Amino acid sequence: MRRNGFTLLELLVVLAIIGVVLLTIPTGLGALPGMRLHAAQRTLADRLRTARQLAISTGAPTRVPLETIGLPRGATLSPHPDEIRFYADGSSTGGDLVLSDGKRSYRIRIDPLTGRVATDE
Repeated sequence: MRRNGFTLLELLVVLAIIGVVLLTIPTGLGALPGMRLHAAQRTLADRLRTARQLAISTGAPTRVPLETIGLPRGATLSPHPDEIRFYADGSSTGGDLVLSDGKRSYRIRIDPLTGRVATDE
C-alpha cells in the first residue's frame, strides 16, 4: 500500500531541526566580529614577524607602516605609531599594540631588544 505525504513524527523532526538551526544562527553571527578582530591580530603579527626576518636576512632596516593595515570595521589600534621598524640585528622600535572593538581586545607585544613579536591568545 502506498502512502502520500509525511507522518506527524517526520514533520516534528524537521521542525525540531529547523528550530535548532534558527537558535544557533544569531549566536554564530555574534561571534563574527570577534573572529575578524582576532584574524586581524594574527595577520598583523605575521606581517611584523616577516618584516623582522627580512631585516635580519637582508641586513637592512625594514619598516611596517601601520596606517596601511586593514582593520575590521569598528576596530581601533592603540597606541597608533606611524610604523614599527626592525633592524639588521633583530632589534626593533618595539611597543605594545592593542586591537580593540570596544568589547574585545587583542594585544601584540614587540620586544625592542630582540624584536620578537608575541600575541596574547
